[in-house]
Amino acid sequence: LTELYDFMDAIDVGLDQEVDDGDKETLMSVMSHIRDVRQRMPGMEATFVPLRETVELLKSNAIELDLGLVGEEEALDFLERAPLAWDNTVNKTFRVKESIQPLQNAMVDFIKRDIADYVSRVKLAHREFRDAPHGPFTWPSDRIKDAYASMDRTYARMKVLEAEAESFKNLQELFELNKIKAPELLT
Repeated sequence: LTELYDFMDAIDVGLDQEVDDGDKETLMSVMSHIRDVRQRMPGMEATFVPLRETVELLKSNAIELDLGLVGEEEALDFLERAPLAWDNTVNKTFRVKESIQPLQNAMVDFIKRDIADYVSRVKLAHREFRDAPHGPFTWPSDRIKDAYASMDRTYARMKVLEAEAESFKNLQELFELNKIKAPELLT
């Protein structure tokens, strides 16, 4: 319950941030709070009933419960109002999401452009690796050290591209975009 309280409190504070036009950092912060709520929604409704039933079972067997405080109220009182508090958090999340939609759409356009550029760079890297006149598959036996140096450079380049892919994956999750496909990284 304390973790849920802290989560809802952090979300509430995060969603209260004022997002100005062009303020990418704050937009990303607010979007991350929206994503966190969206990810947590499926399991939350089912969480409250078992907790309440467990407390009722313990009380019916005359077992004393002193669960301490959650925030500034008794844990049992918080448990009673937690479903309503969660619903309020979800509703606020969707209101904020709706209010920042124009800023989110503008950011999505930039992200899609960056992703298209990234996919082009991955395809180029793949072609260069595969078709280079002295690529790893065509090096003469007397220049094997050069082949290893070439593979090391290619590996370093692929690590950078993989890091970019992970960054784009996070952005796509944050802005609810379709996942990019860059199969050249997998070959």
